[in-house]
Amino acid sequence: MVVPSGGEAPTLDGLRAHLESLGMAKPFWPERLVVKEALPKTASGKTQKFALREELAAPSPGTVAQ
Repeated sequence: MVVPSGGEAPTLDGLRAHLESLGMAKPFWPERLVVKEALPKTASGKTQKFALREELAAPSPGTVAQ
């Protein structure tokens, strides 16, 4: 899951090309990429990890898989 900090959102192919240029082994490359505008937060501003796990368990239309 990625939240772009400005500019254009990354693509799965672009991310894989970057990891390959760094020499990272293919088994550690991501299988899918989800781009979000913001992460779910609690009232105190902490990231709701349980909500992220639930979202990732059920693929949504915004998911890019290859």
